[in-house]
Amino acid sequence: MQKRKNVCIERQNLQDSFFVPYIEKQHLLTRDSNFFSFRETSFNHLQFIECGYQLYSDENICIDVEDEVLEMHIRLQGSSSMTRNGRPVKLQQENHMLTFQQENRQQVQMHPVQNGDFYEIRIGVSHFEKLLSDFYQPSMGYSGAPLPLTPEMHLLISQMKGTAYTGNMKSLFLEAKMTELFLLQLQQNQALASGRDFNIRNSEKEKMHQVKELIEQYTDQFLTVSELARHSDLTPRKLMQGFKALFGCTVYQYIIELKMQTARRLLLNTDKHVNEIAQDVGYQNPQHFIAAFKRKFGISPGKLKN
Repeated sequence: MQKRKNVCIERQNLQDSFFVPYIEKQHLLTRDSNFFSFRETSFNHLQFIECGYQLYSDENICIDVEDEVLEMHIRLQGSSSMTRNGRPVKLQQENHMLTFQQENRQQVQMHPVQNGDFYEIRIGVSHFEKLLSDFYQPSMGYSGAPLPLTPEMHLLISQMKGTAYTGNMKSLFLEAKMTELFLLQLQQNQALASGRDFNIRNSEKEKMHQVKELIEQYTDQFLTVSELARHSDLTPRKLMQGFKALFGCTVYQYIIELKMQTARRLLLNTDKHVNEIAQDVGYQNPQHFIAAFKRKFGISPGKLKN
């Protein structure tokens, strides 16, 4: 039986001698009933890639990359497997990875999914060094470990994917949002590194993921750490320390962040009044909600809606 060939995805070289000042393009890769649809925007040694895909069977992907590029990969729907530094890595839905890539070829096994979706930002070394060389080296600290997306990261990705800007305005907007997203990822990576000495067993990690899912399910309530700890069969101290080490923020920070992002989405996409939305995200006193929203976004919910 003839061996099935890998699908090969070629990435644009972001080095000076190859770079095109600004380009947008779309292309489609198909095989049998499987397909990948790419929309790419490249400028100033940066590349933003939106990909929607559908797979009815596992697909082995070969990705051609040039030496030394920082990759921000955000998996919104679907999962995949790969090997990094000799170790297997599983990238799940709602995960992201920050990786300094120095290999010429990368092998990835994509798993079946009906509506796969990922967003990827590639940063050429010259741009990265210009941005951060004063305090950070790009080759340090990026093992490609999958980390969970936060609501704030979700918002930035939605803004980048949904922007109506074009040309130079679009490039300015995407670069600004990319910098915000990178700082959030960097902060999460550093929080993870600082928490490595805190021992978390796999069984405890599963319980903390369950806590995170519970918070996401009950955005209309203010669940306390004690309630969450009882539900997960963890001590409050273990939950607080482990949650921050695993997700890069405290339980309370995650609850408030999720409520604010949910409220913002409701304000922009529904006809609900501010008082209704305040109740939807668990605030009995609308004034407390308005103050928290303004503290987060710098604008009152009423002004945002108008």
